[in-house]
Amino acid sequence: MTSALHRFAEPGELHDLGKPVEALHLGRKARRVSTQYVVFALLVLTLLIPLAVTGLVSVAFAVVAHEGSELLAVANGLRVGRVTPASGRAPTPPVQS
Repeated sequence: MTSALHRFAEPGELHDLGKPVEALHLGRKARRVSTQYVVFALLVLTLLIPLAVTGLVSVAFAVVAHEGSELLAVANGLRVGRVTPASGRAPTPPVQS
């Protein structure tokens, strides 16, 4: 009886030792981008909350600015998907059968 891994894996994938290295690379990149997002969000909120409370900017402007910063954070997060393999070679396309 074959395991689920053997049934769903592409031929040759089970012995590709580059996959764990690529997964570690992707995880590290995701952690860096997440940290950047948290720092950016805290800076934006640290700036906008006092400005809105003191009346220097309207609450509506603060909300729109915050939502704009969220869109920038999402766009920044999309960088994680553009990972190149740690091996330096291009990713191999899936085998069509």
